[in-house]
Amino acid sequence: MIQRVRIGVIGLGVMGEQYVRIYQAHPLAEVTAISNRSQERLDAIGGKYGIKARYHDFEEMLRHAPIDAVCVA
Repeated sequence: MIQRVRIGVIGLGVMGEQYVRIYQAHPLAEVTAISNRSQERLDAIGGKYGIKARYHDFEEMLRHAPIDAVCVA
């Protein structure tokens, strides 16, 4: 059985959201965590794409989130 790669995205500007959208659409990837300074942006993107793990501090995300890879946008 092939497992999906769990991805964390740091930075949710225009390109960060595009990375989230693209990874979420890929059958072998899943965005499991996001990080951004703005709570409003975390809530908007997290809600739109169903991502529950949301962090203001990317270092905290790296330490605690269930991720295999990171995209820095």
